[in-house]
Amino acid sequence: MKKKKEQTQEITAMFSEATRMDKMQIDKDGTIHVFFRGEEIKIISSSSAEYYDRDSGKKKYLRKTDTVIPKIMPVSDTVFVDNDFVCAVDTNTKTKDGQKISVCSILGYKKTSTSIPIEIENTFALTVPFENVEKAENYGWYLALKKIEELYPTLCRKMKIALVVDADLGEHPAYNCREKPFFVNVYLPENVQLVYASSDVGKDEILNKLMQTVDKMSNTFFEKFYSVDKKGRVFLEKKLANKK
Repeated sequence: MKKKKEQTQEITAMFSEATRMDKMQIDKDGTIHVFFRGEEIKIISSSSAEYYDRDSGKKKYLRKTDTVIPKIMPVSDTVFVDNDFVCAVDTNTKTKDGQKISVCSILGYKKTSTSIPIEIENTFALTVPFENVEKAENYGWYLALKKIEELYPTLCRKMKIALVVDADLGEHPAYNCREKPFFVNVYLPENVQLVYASSDVGKDEILNKLMQTVDKMSNTFFEKFYSVDKKGRVFLEKKLANKK
């Protein structure tokens, strides 16, 4: 049996100014405070991640989220505690003769209780095909936000929303800080943040399970409505159009 790789939690923090620390305090809920000479140091941003070391020595991230307040808490728990709405988004793309066909699948979950254990309910499931879009994954995030806005035209601006995705991890800090647009000239709304969860590992965690589910939804759509040969080439004739 293949041995399961040991996972490590990584917490990083950015301070308001360059300084030293001589004391750390951890509250019962896992919140981290740092001090220097009796004064608490202001933390302006942080991130929490879980990873394992590949055989090459490089990190394989399973889950990662940007947070305002650093906590010693599993990433999945942090995401559901800190947000009112969690949306998993995945887009699969296949190519034939330069033609790109993408299928985006989205699952939306609304938090129905704030006490532990937290309760959530699935509010929508959606699969959308589209063709020849650059940065198809990011376009899928845009589609997810538009769907949430359609369902909750008023609440969508008040709810804290997490988009769980498995692409562009290195760009997440810039997207989440609104330093750069995540798609064309579209920036994330102030109440939305991207959360990373791998779709190919971490099957014992809910965020990864959500990503595996939307990945499967997209692949199933391809199988049902498009002809795909053994080499992964896509035939543009939709099977659905051939039905009488």
